[in-house]
Amino acid sequence: MNHLAHRRERIARIRSLEHRAATARTAIAQAAVANLTRVSIRITALQSGLSATIGEANGQSLKARSEMAARLNAAQSGLSRSLQQALTVVERRTAEQRAAHQRKDSAAKLHAQAVRTAEKEATLRADANRPFRKLKVHLGDAL
Repeated sequence: MNHLAHRRERIARIRSLEHRAATARTAIAQAAVANLTRVSIRITALQSGLSATIGEANGQSLKARSEMAARLNAAQSGLSRSLQQALTVVERRTAEQRAAHQRKDSAAKLHAQAVRTAEKEATLRADANRPFRKLKVHLGDAL
């Protein structure tokens, strides 16, 4: 292979590493969204468990339940903002991953083209280095 083919091979290897890194960042962002979604489900379950019990209740337990409901509502609203931001990050990371994949594919195609060109050039050089021999024409042979 010639210098251009080696250079494009290095570029293809770097693009492949960039794609792997982008894929890892996308997976981390998706895991963060999944984690926030699980937390949101748990908060919703806790909120549904705070319903008033049937029967007598003292003031202290009612105050504790209302305080817990207020804290859970605050947590849910803060979590919804965080979840929205995490979804935005996932969209951005996914776009970066797609772009890295395209760059990787184009670098691989350029490398393959450089290898083919180098092979053609090597064949031409090998043919050029052969001694010239005149074709012998035999009488009676049709050309």
